[in-house]
Amino acid sequence: MSETGEIYISKSNEIGKFHHSSFLSGSKIAAAGDIIIENGIIKQITNHSGHYRPIFENVKKNMLKELSERGYFSTGNNIVENLIFKQAF
Repeated sequence: MSETGEIYISKSNEIGKFHHSSFLSGSKIAAAGDIIIENGIIKQITNHSGHYRPIFENVKKNMLKELSERGYFSTGNNIVENLIFKQAF
């Protein structure tokens, strides 16, 4: 996630060609890591990023803020209690 809140997600990860750090070319970030989404519901967010090595608490705080502001937690089963954060390091 960029410093301005744009969230970038890709299923692609080709060594030497494309990685999640490719989105912002190593620029400053608000969050980085892995996200697991099943049937449109976020199941897990981690800080697993060898490039950025973000602090887990910052990833959690920034992602919760951005997703809340977008209304993600206001409909259906997408509530904060169902969102699972997992620290990678």
